[in-house]
Amino acid sequence: MDINAPRHYGDTKMMELLIEKQIPWAEGNIIKYVYRWRAKDGLKDLYKAKHYLDVLIARAELDVSTTNTATQLQSSLLKTSQS
Repeated sequence: MDINAPRHYGDTKMMELLIEKQIPWAEGNIIKYVYRWRAKDGLKDLYKAKHYLDVLIARAELDVSTTNTATQLQSSLLKTSQS
């Protein structure tokens, strides 16, 4: 087996694609697991992809929540200073 071209990726150069497109690590793993699931570890790969996606969603929700809280705080401070 060629470690640079595993059979489960077919003729796709997965590593080259992820690097060229500057895909972040977690997103790259999602792409990798979804792409290869039929050819390698089946349902296990889909669960791995789901895990990374769940983590990204949780992080994005936290970022949105933090941003909204900061925006609300800033808005409150502006209203208070204008009073």
